[in-house]
Amino acid sequence: MIIFSPHSDDVAFSIGGLLSKPQLPTTKVITVFNKTTYLRDDLKRKTYSKDKISGIRELEDALFARACGLSHCNLDVLDSSLSGYDDYTEIVRDKKVSVLDDPRGFLVYRKVVSSIPKAYKNPIFFPLGLGNHVDHLLL
Repeated sequence: MIIFSPHSDDVAFSIGGLLSKPQLPTTKVITVFNKTTYLRDDLKRKTYSKDKISGIRELEDALFARACGLSHCNLDVLDSSLSGYDDYTEIVRDKKVSVLDDPRGFLVYRKVVSSIPKAYKNPIFFPLGLGNHVDHLLL
């Protein structure tokens, strides 16, 4: 089974119960938007580079996957914080501007499709991304 997730917390919050089942088939979690400047406020993200923050987040993703008995990889796409959005505009956008206008759209499509093995017949999940977050809509 393959699970695509905009960010690893989307997997944890939307299908964490499913992932806790011991009879779960071999599962790979693929985090799409893993390049970021988002980090817990207590770590003072302003003092870290995007590479350092992304590294911390990727370590968190790997620890989450290991704790759930999952394999994990990243697609290395810039998230909204590195794509011209701020905390407000990543969720609330001008209705005249379509998510389809985001230049990352084709890159996301290409990376997702190329990460699915040919003739793959097992389930593929895209956990529900609640709200209107641009990264969720792109996936």
